[in-house]
Amino acid sequence: MRFDIADFAVRRWQFTLVAFGLLTLLGLNALMTTPRSEDPHFPIPVVSVRAVMPGAEPAEIEQLVVDPIEDVLAGLDDVDDIASTSLDGAGSVNVEFDWSVNPERKYDEVVREVNALRPSLPAGLVELEVRRARTTEVAIVQVALVSETLPMRRLEKAADQLRERLDRAPGVRRAEIWGAPPSEVRVALDTARLAELRLP
Repeated sequence: MRFDIADFAVRRWQFTLVAFGLLTLLGLNALMTTPRSEDPHFPIPVVSVRAVMPGAEPAEIEQLVVDPIEDVLAGLDDVDDIASTSLDGAGSVNVEFDWSVNPERKYDEVVREVNALRPSLPAGLVELEVRRARTTEVAIVQVALVSETLPMRRLEKAADQLRERLDRAPGVRRAEIWGAPPSEVRVALDTARLAELRLP
């Protein structure tokens, strides 16, 4: 005799109601207890190395800083890809490992190799930072400071004061300033006066 589930559900309607009630309660319990996050955390095997050397040209950054870092990181196991960028006064190297590895262990390996390389890098290197990629590091709040009358230096100072206050706020991991142009000093020479003084 073939079992007819539809016929059973109709004839044993009490059992059907109880089963649907239990399923509804299980669904509500899962809805209330399942962790939810806008940007859930999961480990990413990507590590970034950022170097800052003021006054250096992109070619210098690439030759003196980026290439040596790439060479030591390429010697690590389970490397999938290495990408780098060289700019005026700064450079970055991103290394991606195989997704089967332990991201924390690979981060420690990158830190060890970069620290061992640091003494051989140029003395003008003012910053060498190693960062691990995190899915939770997203900009939750962005604030733009705009003025038609204040000079850029005043805006930058106000932005720095705001950053310090945000850094001290509970629950804030990091506050950063973006968009402020670097300070420059321009010198105009009086060639006629130099000629009078017989200076080259």
